[in-house]
This record gives sequence, C-alpha cells and structure tokens, in this order.
Amino acid sequence: MLTKRQVKFFQRQLLALRHQKIFRPVRGGCCSIEFTHEGKGWHMHAHLLLDVRFLDAVALSKIWAKRLGQEIAVLKIIDVRGTDYVKEISKYVVEGSELAKWDGNLINQFITAIRGRRFFTSFGSLRKLAPQIKEQLAFTAREKFKCECGSRSFKFGGQSDSPTANGQEVETVRYVPHEPEFSSRALQLHDKLDREARSPQLPHI
Repeated sequence: MLTKRQVKFFQRQLLALRHQKIFRPVRGGCCSIEFTHEGKGWHMHAHLLLDVRFLDAVALSKIWAKRLGQEIAVLKIIDVRGTDYVKEISKYVVEGSELAKWDGNLINQFITAIRGRRFFTSFGSLRKLAPQIKEQLAFTAREKFKCECGSRSFKFGGQSDSPTANGQEVETVRYVPHEPEFSSRALQLHDKLDREARSPQLPHI
C-alpha cells in the first residue's frame, strides 16, 4: 500500500543523497519523481538531470540502496549531451495510460499519498538559471508570431470584411508595425543559450 509516509521518506532520502560526498562534483540539476504500479506493487523512482562531469554509478547505487534500506538499487547514468532528456525529466507524476489501468482503490491510495507534495525541484546551477530560462521560454513562445519584417508585436482587433457563415462579423488579427517588445538583452540571451546548448562542453550527465 502506498502511503504519504513512504512518499515523504523517499523525498527525504533524495535530498539527503545530494548532501553525500559523492555528490560534491554536481553543480546543480533538477529532479522529478514518477510512480508506477504494474500489478507487483508500487514503484516510486526518480529522474535527475545533473550538471556534472562524472559520477561513479556503482558507488552511487550502493549509497542509494543503503539510504532506502535495500540490498541493491537499480541506477542508470547516461550522457545526455546532444539528446532531448527534457521530456523524460518533465513527465507526469504518473502516465495517463498507467493510471487508466488502476482500479478505484489504487487511485484513492495514490491521490491520498501524493496530496500536498511537490514532485519536481531544481537546485544549484539550474535554479540560478531559472530567470534566464523563463525569459528564453517567453522568447520562444513569441517566435511563432514573428512578422516577416522581424517584429514580434501584434495588436489583436479589427473587423473582417467577410461575414461568417451565420452572417456575423468575426475578429481578425491585425499587425501594427513598431519596435519589438523584446529587449536586445533578451535577444542576446537567446543567442547565448542557443550556443551553449549546441556546445559539446556542456557536461549534462
């Protein structure tokens, strides 16, 4: 049975793991927790994206197993430079297809155990980059509205010359040419993050 106490214990051990000697080379990262239940009991596990050159997988596995009170712990470390690991770290707490297989009792256990808990966190170097990442995301979101002249500023309004099928006029989007709202700093940041993402020097493992 999954309980709130078990969830809290797992999260405390993850936090404690980050304070172990083996984690000293880690500059930062982010972590998400996922739940599965495939008929053999609950399985709670974590996905971490770490800013680090190297970690000893065997040694880390032994430390993690000891913290969980187990003889062994399955642990996998891969180099994700040049790959898209974001969808793995930012998945749902439980897959929709997984949840659809559960009966009412399992769903009730799950909701009761996770209520009020947070299952994604960032720390160190990645947390410091949060304001820049938000600005980058905002920039990317506005790119799809970019005019051929280069501006990204639009005014919504105006009326269409053509009525709709039911005879009612519809709203259209009208471009108003003026300077882009994004500052030169945002543009420079966009270019900087893009270069860093393509650089083989980024040690995300």
